[in-house]
Amino acid sequence: MKLHRVLLVLSLAYASTLSAAPLTAEEVTVRRLQVQVPSTFAVKSDAMSAEVKAAFPGGFPQSLGSGLALKVAKAGKLQFWVLNDRGPNGDAPLWQEGTQRMSSKVFPVPDFTPAFGVVEVSEEGARLLEMQPLRDAQGKALSGRPLPPGSIGSSLEMPLTDRLQALSYDAQGVDPEGIVDAGDGTLWLCDEYGPFLLQVEAKTGRVLQRLAPGSGLPDILRYRRPNRGFEGVAFDHGKVYGLVQSTLDIEGKTEEATFVRLVEYDARSKQTRNFAVPIEPVYKKSRDAKMGDLLALGQGRFLMVEQGKGADGVMRNSVFLLDLNGASDLQQRTVDGKPLESINSRQGLLSQGIQLVRKEKLLEMRDLGWMEEKLEGITLLPDRQTLAVANDNDFGLKASLGKQKDWEKMVADSSGQVKDLSGKVLEERYKIEAQAASDSRSRLWLVKLPKKVDQYFGF
Repeated sequence: MKLHRVLLVLSLAYASTLSAAPLTAEEVTVRRLQVQVPSTFAVKSDAMSAEVKAAFPGGFPQSLGSGLALKVAKAGKLQFWVLNDRGPNGDAPLWQEGTQRMSSKVFPVPDFTPAFGVVEVSEEGARLLEMQPLRDAQGKALSGRPLPPGSIGSSLEMPLTDRLQALSYDAQGVDPEGIVDAGDGTLWLCDEYGPFLLQVEAKTGRVLQRLAPGSGLPDILRYRRPNRGFEGVAFDHGKVYGLVQSTLDIEGKTEEATFVRLVEYDARSKQTRNFAVPIEPVYKKSRDAKMGDLLALGQGRFLMVEQGKGADGVMRNSVFLLDLNGASDLQQRTVDGKPLESINSRQGLLSQGIQLVRKEKLLEMRDLGWMEEKLEGITLLPDRQTLAVANDNDFGLKASLGKQKDWEKMVADSSGQVKDLSGKVLEERYKIEAQAASDSRSRLWLVKLPKKVDQYFGF
């Protein structure tokens, strides 16, 4: 039997030890909570325009679910770490300077400081207790504005006001998307811009260290798609794991990549490994797959959220079991000098001796009634049987420009006018508006499984 066939048979046998999931809605029980957020936590600023203040008279609703981690679960007390991202922002037309065009985002609160906080769950429900802004090593508040072009981690976006005027970049800007407690008074956050891994002092919010591609992390991660850096972070016995949100875009030659990278950083040895997590074969384009969060279960096992709209038009928010045991370390691995992402099939990777991370669906949250697009936080209670999940509500805003829908077919410049690609000025005006009230809520669900999550691995 040829080598690649042997490897394929072994791979299928290896994967078969995972559970025959997913679970059905009848097999789980769900406690659906809406997080109560005191008005003092609303996001507002004197820099907000009169139009934005009119649309959000009480300020933007706080966003809490970009990351979720267990903080306290004892003596009847249940608390979670929660996380917002780079702040209120909206899609916008392409930005043009001279003959150059680039993507842009509108930041109606340009001085917003990303923060993590604490949500407590009781018999009465869930309530936000506190928020801690992120700060640099000297204690200065950070912002969520993009990094300058040319710097490691730049998202290649122009930050704009809601009147489509240029804002300054921030060389220390952060877009945190995952949080985990290291148990030593520090938290690890992951960042979409870099991608970066941030070690943060829990009491003060000070960033103690920032790992970047080529500076603590594998250099290949610099090919992450803009705003598709690390989306999930996990911690297990001194090792930090960062999950890239989507497939890498390596010089435009990896559009058919079939996996995302999961990076392991050993905080003691400073060594890294990275692994291939296969994406589901349901998307029209590989880049449509978006990871949501990551949770370490111990012994090389994890839970992971994968989400996105499939080629069939159906939105999915899926929770998967992952097992790294036996998976190949991709460090320095190439094929004929090309990145592994250039191989467009799982069988092709296997024929090159690349063993993928084992993966099996545990839950489809849509089957349980989950309606939000973004499931971006997941953690586990000490009973090892109850999952907690949270959504990112994007601060309750949406951007609009009349009936125009395709931002890539509109251009703005310092004049504040919006034109189509032929140069014709559009009559419609750019607006930042409020989402429907039901879409702006922060939700926290407790999902109890029929048995402990470890038992679904079949070992």
